[in-house]
Amino acid sequence: MLEIEKKFDRLTPEQRARLIEGAQFVATVHNVDVYYDDARYSLTTQDRWLRQRNGAWVLKLPLQDRSDPNHKADFDHYRELEEPVKIAQALGLVWPSVVVITDREQLQIMLAAIGIVPFATIDATREKYCHGRFTIDIDQTTFGYELAEIEAEAANEDDIEATSKAVTDFALTCGLTMRPVRGKLPEFLLRHNRDHYDALVRAGVVTHYES
Repeated sequence: MLEIEKKFDRLTPEQRARLIEGAQFVATVHNVDVYYDDARYSLTTQDRWLRQRNGAWVLKLPLQDRSDPNHKADFDHYRELEEPVKIAQALGLVWPSVVVITDREQLQIMLAAIGIVPFATIDATREKYCHGRFTIDIDQTTFGYELAEIEAEAANEDDIEATSKAVTDFALTCGLTMRPVRGKLPEFLLRHNRDHYDALVRAGVVTHYES
């Protein structure tokens, strides 16, 4: 899956209402995301995000290098892997020929063996909507941060620019403001683990701005 996503924070009640106007309500879900990395932040400083969401693994790999002058900094462009075997392969791990436990458990054991362990837990309630090709998520975290996301899938890498423009156009019709926004995890790290946050800024993965 090629995911093109734009984040928005500090929505006014009017902007929130316009964002979901005409959209189909899908569900309210409770997500607990546990993020993994090693002590050197080897994954996240390479813009690779490994998490368990409600127990299911996801690895998000960047589709574009953030140092590329053609990279659209306002958007997140990722390929998502969800199968533990494929995640292990993407991280350079050799999957055993015989597995006697679940694949989820096997991956966690392999990660722990090389020092990749949990470093943050994000607990959020999500309102999920669908509006044509767009998915709209509005998250309220337990640490007091609300974030809206508009997401669309690109057919392939050649379709990234057109899909990004479609997301922008849709956001503008909803009266949303295009400005830098931190994701839930960078915001959490800014508040609770400044060393990790600063490492992401130095690596060019996160752009710091004053709220």
